[in-house]
Amino acid sequence: MTMNISMKSKAGLIVFGAFLLVSQEAFSASDAFQNAVSLYGKQDYRACVPLLENYIRAHPTNKVAYCYLANSYFALGNYDQAKKLAEYVAVNFTMTPESAACGELIARIQAKLEKSQKATKILSGSQSETALRHSSGKHGGSTGGPFNIDTFIYTVRGNVDTGEVSPEFLQKVKAVVSSMPQNVMARLQHSGCKVCVTPRMADKLPGFSHQRPRGWDEDKSGKHVDGLFNGEVIICENSISYKNDFEYVKNERYAGVLRHEMGHAVDWYYGRLSRTEELKHSYLLELARVDIDAREREIAYYAQKSDAGRSECFAELFGAMIGGGCSKYDSMLMASFPSTAKLIREKVGI
Repeated sequence: MTMNISMKSKAGLIVFGAFLLVSQEAFSASDAFQNAVSLYGKQDYRACVPLLENYIRAHPTNKVAYCYLANSYFALGNYDQAKKLAEYVAVNFTMTPESAACGELIARIQAKLEKSQKATKILSGSQSETALRHSSGKHGGSTGGPFNIDTFIYTVRGNVDTGEVSPEFLQKVKAVVSSMPQNVMARLQHSGCKVCVTPRMADKLPGFSHQRPRGWDEDKSGKHVDGLFNGEVIICENSISYKNDFEYVKNERYAGVLRHEMGHAVDWYYGRLSRTEELKHSYLLELARVDIDAREREIAYYAQKSDAGRSECFAELFGAMIGGGCSKYDSMLMASFPSTAKLIREKVGI
């Protein structure tokens, strides 16, 4: 996503490279925060960091401050700390502009780490000069070119409970992604999106384990989740059983979950399609015609209030159209939202 750095945002957040700008109306902050913002604008990140850290200790729910701090660490080259802060925002403030900005920051960090690792291998003599030329334009997700599944999907390490991601599961994930429309996958990749395959959610997002996901039952938490989108698509090989909090179960519905979460990625990276007036209008008109019992039972998750229901409906309709989403009510959704599904097809080009 490219924006003119001089543009103003009513929401208060503008993403441009590694920088975030916040309008005066976006917050009522202390002098310390204003000073930190001023230093950030002058690119004095080293002086900015302690002011932001102190401010966050006193105001732990200010997601904008976390964004400034994450981007300051990024500018200073402290990618580990930047990634931790960005993941915290992405998990704790889901479906907000700040969460999306941090998701994009995570993608940039991952690209830089991959580029650094590649350069290290080249310098050590493990790759030829030809390989260097071949790889030089493949990182960062913005250069265009054909879809490359090997740089689109990566894994994270597990622990003694679940072990590493199995080669079999990784191949299954690659097979599902390969079956998706390649023009769509290429656009996502070039926009900075990636797919993370993790043994369990806690291995990728430790802080999410004890939080209740949006729209889920109160007795469920992040440890039960087998996939999500937070700027990149995350798919788990294992998750805690719904019936036994001490038992891990294999992700048998990975294909539908992947397609659903990829729907969220498409929604976001294609310009927040579910938030456009055209799609809002279509969704609300069709939702009003759905039987009230179905809205409260079978498709309740896709009829949540505010933007949540529309976002989930978009993702599941996309999944249903490219091979099947994660809901057993896909047929009902497609029948209930035919115009919305058609609009998604036209906008995405599938």
